[in-house]
Amino acid sequence: MNKLVKLLLILTILIINYFLGIHHFILTIFDNFSLIKNLISWFEKFSPNLRAFALIITFEAAVVAILIPLSLEMISKISERYKSKVITNLFIKHRVIKFLPLLLITNIITAISLKFFVNKELLLPVFVKIIVLFIYILFIIIALNLLSFIKILKKYITQDDFIIKKFFEEIDDAIK
Repeated sequence: MNKLVKLLLILTILIINYFLGIHHFILTIFDNFSLIKNLISWFEKFSPNLRAFALIITFEAAVVAILIPLSLEMISKISERYKSKVITNLFIKHRVIKFLPLLLITNIITAISLKFFVNKELLLPVFVKIIVLFIYILFIIIALNLLSFIKILKKYITQDDFIIKKFFEEIDDAIK
């Protein structure tokens, strides 16, 4: 994950430099460093397929419409079985559970807006290319968060000892 953060930081710097027009200066300084040169060259030629946004929008809308409500329903049934809201509250406190819907809605709105306002795919302005990269990167982050979401959900659904342990931890916290 640390390498991903470094790569995103490098890409952000490259995009800002391109937007400011400093990339030619950087290329002359780092002429031997072909990675930067190749990334800037790629970004100049980058022409995204805006039709792919329909797939992203469909996938993310399905997650919002099906996976999230269904998982909350499963957790509430577990809470009903143990006659306690502790399980639901613990599930909702997870960072992934809190932020995944926000990430999904943000990406859906951004992708729909871009698809609605941009008609041509050829010779997109730089700011549109940046938005497109943002949507793709956010989509990858969402996909990775979905894996965490499913892992957490699976733990709550299949591991009774995990739930009992959480009950005892909650009781200990209440006593203190």
